[in-house]
This record gives sequence, C-alpha cells and structure tokens, in this order.
Amino acid sequence: MHENRKKIIIFDLDGVLFKENKPAFIKKVGFSDLAKYTLRTWSTPENICLDTLQCISTQEVKKHEIPLMHRGRSMPCCIMDWQLGDKDHIQVRQELAQHIDALAAKNHFKSEQDRDLTKRILDITLNPEHLADITTPISPMVQLAKQLKENGYKLLLLSNLATEHYDILHAKYPEIAKLFDGRIIISAHVKMLKPHKQIYQHVLDTYQLKAQECIFIDNQQENVDAALQCGIVGITHKNVNRTKIELVKFGIKI
Repeated sequence: MHENRKKIIIFDLDGVLFKENKPAFIKKVGFSDLAKYTLRTWSTPENICLDTLQCISTQEVKKHEIPLMHRGRSMPCCIMDWQLGDKDHIQVRQELAQHIDALAAKNHFKSEQDRDLTKRILDITLNPEHLADITTPISPMVQLAKQLKENGYKLLLLSNLATEHYDILHAKYPEIAKLFDGRIIISAHVKMLKPHKQIYQHVLDTYQLKAQECIFIDNQQENVDAALQCGIVGITHKNVNRTKIELVKFGIKI
C-alpha cells in the first residue's frame, strides 16, 4: 500500500547530504589551540559555540515567531536573518562578534583565550571562503539518493541555507545538485525557514505535490514534526542504515 503512495523523497542538506570535514576544520582553527581549549573548558568546542549562540538567543529582545534550532539549541536572530537572505555573512559575523564581547563582559567565558577562540571558530564556520574546505558530502547518503532516483523516485532538496553557502556547494558538487533536477528549495531564496509550516506548503504548491506521496528526511526532529503537521511523513536522520530501514518501512525500494 505504501509503495504505491510514496513517490517523492525530500532531502535536507546539512547533516543529511553534507557534514563538517573535521580534519580540515581542525587544521584551519589550529589543533594546539583546540586541544588547549578542550582541556580548559572540559567540553567540545562545538558544544561551547552552540551554547554561546543559544545564550545570545535567549538574551535577545527581538524574537522570530518560531525559533531556529540547531542540535537542540535556539539560534540568534542574525543567524535566522542570514538563512532568510536578509543579511550577508559579513553582517552576521560582525553582530556575533559584538554579542560575544558583551557576553565576555558578563564573565560568560573562563578566559580571554576562550572568548577569542569561540569568536574565531564561529567566524570560520560562517565565512563562505572556508566552506568548500570544511564541508564534505556524506557519501553513503549521496549514494542512497542516486539509488532512489534510479529506482524512479522524484527527489527534492529542502534546506535552511544562506545563498552564499548554497552557491559554493552547488558549484563544487554539481553532480549532487543534478540529482534533484532543479527541484531545490533554499530558505534564503524563498524567505521562509524550517520548521515554519509555510515552507513545506510552498514545496507542495510549487511542484504540485500531494503531501501523502512525500517522505521528508531531516536530521532535526522539529523539522520532521513540522512536516508531519502538513501531512508529510518524515524520517529523523541519524545514520544511513537507520534511514534505509525507515524508508523500507514506508514501502520504498532501495
């Protein structure tokens, strides 16, 4: 029954088809600095940066209607504005640097070195000049997308992403973009973000799809939950094997 209904697979990008290239990222930041940072803080640089971003978010007066979440933390408005295409990376990096300095004045960081390294890590992460080096495809998931396309399923891409970053990934990995035959929805292009229900409805309306024919794959549970509210069943991606198992449960041929 499911096999006849599910014809369209909608993929997220970050965390599903692409991931951070950790060795390249460590090289850019500096192994020695990262090691000392971890020993001083007893936490990973990623967690410290995400906790800092959430702290900025909770202290902001301006709030978006629905928060943007990343790995369980709410993101500052400037990150949302960037992914909506309303700010460029230079503005966002400058704003975050100011927020970090303000937090440092309130003793948020254990030392000036921790403050400066947090600022540097976020600056590298948000700078499109570094993106091609610190981001890499998740090969098993790209292969899965190829298999699904060969088996006759239509593929769509739905991602919260700034135009600057999308353009770089599209240029470096055109073969991945071709898997979707132009059916690509980027938040900065349409001025909508997941998990807003409007962006899912926009996908359905733009490509004249029926929600019951679609499956959505995303690594953020809140995004999958929002899709379900629009009638689109979803899979919260953890790893390729688990995602394959879930697809098969929906009657998808792998």
